[in-house]
Amino acid sequence: MKKHTFLLQKLARDKIVEQTEAEGGTVEYRILEDSVEFLDALTQKIVEELEEVFSAENKEELIKELADVEEVLAAFKKLVNIDQKDINAARAEKLKLKGDFTKRHYIETMTVQAGSRLYKYCKADPNKYPEVDAE
Repeated sequence: MKKHTFLLQKLARDKIVEQTEAEGGTVEYRILEDSVEFLDALTQKIVEELEEVFSAENKEELIKELADVEEVLAAFKKLVNIDQKDINAARAEKLKLKGDFTKRHYIETMTVQAGSRLYKYCKADPNKYPEVDAE
């Protein structure tokens, strides 16, 4: 039977190589020893997994894809030495200061005073927050 080779160039879970070889396949891979390279691969994997979350067609698929996102985030946090309790504390603080998403506010535009905190915030990233109407 003819074999086909596919270019993947992505981070894979630890058992994927063994499973592929057990099914008669071969895998060319390398170990990402460099932390910067591993961080980049994890970042790409987060994006890949989020795309799969958005393409899930039912609740079961969505649950599996969210589990993948959480697994990649766990590896990311471990690499950058961030503890979940610190994230939980930051989340609680943001919840206290800014609230959650219960009300589903979607801001189309925001008009603020020149020089204000929000003005400086938006002006700091004009590609993300372009000014539409200067008064």
